[in-house]
Amino acid sequence: MLNNNPIAKDVGGRLSNIPVGLIPLPYFNGGTPLSTLQEVVTTTVAPVTRNGGLGYTNAGALCIDTAGAIAGYAQGGMPVTAAGNLCVSVNQAVAAWNAGIPFDATGRVAFATASGFLNLHAFDLSFDNAAFD
Repeated sequence: MLNNNPIAKDVGGRLSNIPVGLIPLPYFNGGTPLSTLQEVVTTTVAPVTRNGGLGYTNAGALCIDTAGAIAGYAQGGMPVTAAGNLCVSVNQAVAAWNAGIPFDATGRVAFATASGFLNLHAFDLSFDNAAFD
C-alpha cells in the first residue's frame, strides 16, 4: 500500500520516484518500495502481484501508468487502470491531497519527473567510463 510518510517530494509537493532499473532492489517502508533517497521505485510494466489493490513486480517495484484510464480505485482511494497499474501524472500541479498523497486535477497521483542515478550525480547519458579503466 502506498504510504505517504517516508516518500520524498519535490518543491511542488509531487512524489519523487525512480525507475527500478536504475537502482538495486528497493527496501520497503509501510509497503512502499523506496530507494535510499526515499523515492518511490516504479516501473511501467504490468503487475504480477498485488498489495492493497496496487500492482507490483516480483522485485517489488510499484507498477504505474501515465496514460491509461482510471478503471477503479484500490485501497485508500488510489486510482488504478484495468491492469492494476497506479494511475499517475508527471509534473502536473497538485490539486488535492488524500492521506498525504498528492493528486492532480484529473484524480491521478501526482509524481515529479523521475530521477535517476545519472541525474543525481550530474552525469549525462553520454558519460564514458573509459577514463576510469
